[in-house]
Amino acid sequence: MAIITRLSRLFQADINALLDRVEEPEILVRQSIREMELHLEQSTRELRSLTLDVGRGQQEQEALESQLAEFDQQLDLCFASDKPDLARALVRRKLETSQRLDQLKTQLQALGERIAGRESLLVEQQAKLDHLRQKADALLPSEQTREPEWPGVSDEQVEVALLQEQARRAEG
Repeated sequence: MAIITRLSRLFQADINALLDRVEEPEILVRQSIREMELHLEQSTRELRSLTLDVGRGQQEQEALESQLAEFDQQLDLCFASDKPDLARALVRRKLETSQRLDQLKTQLQALGERIAGRESLLVEQQAKLDHLRQKADALLPSEQTREPEWPGVSDEQVEVALLQEQARRAEG
């Protein structure tokens, strides 16, 4: 049983070594950077969307507060005119509006907390991306400093160059 385990580990080690040689670290690092950039961009869009939701919620909150103030004025008029039936309907609408306002305030508070969490996550992601970029710049050759890849030289080209060198030396 121990022999099988050892052979299995040896086989896995050989496979892992082969995969390490096949994978190009430069390509993997650049792909990781691209994926992090896409993720950061998506997080930024989500944050913008949440911020827009808060803006719309605040506008609705202002409209509801204005409606409540209007209901108060109408109720004052109803009580002054001795119209309790009309006042009862206005009180119902005022209560419904007040409940909606309370729900909206709770939603806005939750959105504010989500935005704060997203902002801190975004800062953290940006720091990780910057750190990875610095590591990549330090470890990977840049496109400008990389030595150009020379095309291969064929056997025919070597033979012709050899003949030319021999002829040049024979003349001199």
